Amino acid sequence: ISFNGGTTGISYSTRSGYYVKIGRLVQCGGTLILNSKGSSSGSAVISGLPYNIGNNDSSTSAEGGGFLTYWAAMAQNRPGFYLRGVHNSDDMDISYNRSDGYQTLDTATNTEFNNNTSMRFVFTYQT
Repeated sequence: ISFNGGTTGISYSTRSGYYVKIGRLVQCGGTLILNSKGSSSGSAVISGLPYNIGNNDSSTSAEGGGFLTYWAAMAQNRPGFYLRGVHNSDDMDISYNRSDGYQTLDTATNTEFNNNTSMRFVFTYQT
């Protein structure tokens, strides 16, 4: 995980993942448990997918999708967290539903996380 590209002071008690690739389709998942969220600030991104996300839809830069299937010890109470893939990269942006409705997503930042945040995710995309 990084915040606006920064990883200063971030440490984990658990950082694991898996993937299955069939043709160009990739299904992956993982677990991140922080010991420290560090001192970086800004937009939250999970990086390190096994293959870069393809640029398969010219109408959007958000290709591929997923969500946090579990989260605990978050700093904010949010109804759901979502992952959006950035084409031509191995990055997943983390977003959340606004508390006033489910029609708009906001970008998650370092303020969503604590030093002991735990999360599990799934994500699907094409290379």
